[in-house]
Amino acid sequence: MTKTKKYNIETEFSALKLKFEEQKKFLPLESIFLFESLFSLFRVLIAAIAPKTTSKNSDTAPSKDPFREKTKRTSGIPIGGKIGHKGKSLKQVPKPNKVVLHPAISCDGCHKNLKDIIPSEISKHQVFDVEINVIVTEHQVEQKLCTCGHWQSGTLPAGVSKVPCQYGASVKSLAVELTHAQFIPLNRVNKFLESKFNLSVSERSVENFTNECFDKLESWENSAKENLKNSELLHGDETGININGGKGWIHSLSNNEVVLMFPHQRRGTEAMDEIGILGNYHGILCHDFWSAYSAYDVIHACCHAHLKREFSKANEKFDQKWAIKMRELLLGANELRKAQLGILSWGQISVIESRYTRILKQAEIECPTNKKREHQRGKIGQSYPRQLLNRLKARRSWVLLFLYDPRIPFTNNQAERDIRMTKVQQKVSGCFRTFEGARKFCRIRSFILSMQRQGKNPHKELEMILRGT
Repeated sequence: MTKTKKYNIETEFSALKLKFEEQKKFLPLESIFLFESLFSLFRVLIAAIAPKTTSKNSDTAPSKDPFREKTKRTSGIPIGGKIGHKGKSLKQVPKPNKVVLHPAISCDGCHKNLKDIIPSEISKHQVFDVEINVIVTEHQVEQKLCTCGHWQSGTLPAGVSKVPCQYGASVKSLAVELTHAQFIPLNRVNKFLESKFNLSVSERSVENFTNECFDKLESWENSAKENLKNSELLHGDETGININGGKGWIHSLSNNEVVLMFPHQRRGTEAMDEIGILGNYHGILCHDFWSAYSAYDVIHACCHAHLKREFSKANEKFDQKWAIKMRELLLGANELRKAQLGILSWGQISVIESRYTRILKQAEIECPTNKKREHQRGKIGQSYPRQLLNRLKARRSWVLLFLYDPRIPFTNNQAERDIRMTKVQQKVSGCFRTFEGARKFCRIRSFILSMQRQGKNPHKELEMILRGT
């Protein structure tokens, strides 16, 4: 059986193009025009048949994968809860709000009256339901004339103003939660409150609730910054947003207690300096190789989920065998670390480090540096696999840091989850109308995420903030 040699179309095309450029000066103009036309056609054909960029080899969302199909379960793992999984089924409460007795009045067998017979057993069946009510509290303030001639008024509690009617903290927190946790548009919040509570809350009122919540969360945001500065480990990420038709960015920093998001027109160090956390932070920062993070005096740890996709792309689109070996090495090292509860022996680390070095040497042969200059100025352009290889060499300590410290996460998925829902908000609203609107969204959204991470009820916490307690 003969072995078929696998060719990389892009590599072969580049080689032919290079030969053409070398012989170009010896060809007549008609031939040059013909060859250049053919090369243009080849580029179109290569783009059409080349491996597609998917969620498995890039940052492309799974929903945008070409010809996406729902995969069938083939692993053999049964559907449902696994052995040892603690369920959260509904349980009876010891003191129900209401008890309804259903007596056994007569016997279905002999039709005897059972009214005077004491029951030998009572089975209990509880129904959990919701009762939606609007509670109107009237605060009456006394006015008294003192014997000295001074009129003295009673004092209203915190959160109650002197206007005749106002919405309470619970209504305000519900409206804020609907817009910033469930991403419901203002007009739909208005319809929801009217249909469920018969409260005609205008869109402007919901905006006022947001403004009030934003102002009252300022002190929380300052304390959250201090929490992040004193943390051992931070996760950082950023994502693009649309602000009034222009490009903007949302930056995120988080630990196991606090999430903070900030909008900015820039993606790099200018934005990070203005946020004011990384400049005063010297702990561990997990991120996705964005070059701006390298400007800070922190212990860098990279996201291997990003590297995994990049290795797949280097193999699928550029036929780089070393990329698959590196991917398997790092994934295997992480599985070994998990099996040993995060602690690897020096012997195991030494073996992994040695294999990492050998794969880099193989990659140097398989993916050599491009030394041919295409432009008179600037750096010599390198292929995608070579750029990846250069990064693995220059940032070796970032890549392998997880071997030495059990605190280091293997991926930066936490930061990605924190900012993922901002894309849902963009789908619902299209864009932020103003930068100030984006700023309000980020502060309130950060508070909600932080409360969820701390195991607290965001609605109750928002209510307490708006009540001033």
